[in-house]
Amino acid sequence: MNEINIQKGENLYTATSPPDYNLFSSGQIAVATVLGSVITGGLMLASNYAKLGEKKNVRRSILFAVGAILLFSIIGVLMVINKMSDSDGKTITSMLNVVSIISFGLMLNRFQGTQYDNHIASGGGRASNWNVVAFVAVISVLYIAALLLFQMFIGILL
Repeated sequence: MNEINIQKGENLYTATSPPDYNLFSSGQIAVATVLGSVITGGLMLASNYAKLGEKKNVRRSILFAVGAILLFSIIGVLMVINKMSDSDGKTITSMLNVVSIISFGLMLNRFQGTQYDNHIASGGGRASNWNVVAFVAVISVLYIAALLLFQMFIGILL
């Protein structure tokens, strides 16, 4: 942020210019997490941290998201190997999604809620909802491609 000094008479007023970047709100990140998986929410969270200059938290956000996806993938593979019925698989998958979304939302509010509020209060902007759509679309396409490659790989092994 740039500091602007305004001199008027004997008094010196200091005003801070608004940030020149936009952050994703917790609502936008939550919607992206629901529609595009934890990896989408994690990347958006990392994007916010990068704009705030917090490199350590950028890495943490990405590692959390990748770790969650790996955990879900391992559970999915175990479900296939154990030949779980569709109803059991859907129940487990739904429970994992709900837990991941709730935990991600809590983490988001705890670690970035105040920073986002301060950003908006200082005149900073909120990222466009079209950016959210783009994040979800790109991650979804990559995720589907990875699933297709995985399915081809499993088909070769079997």
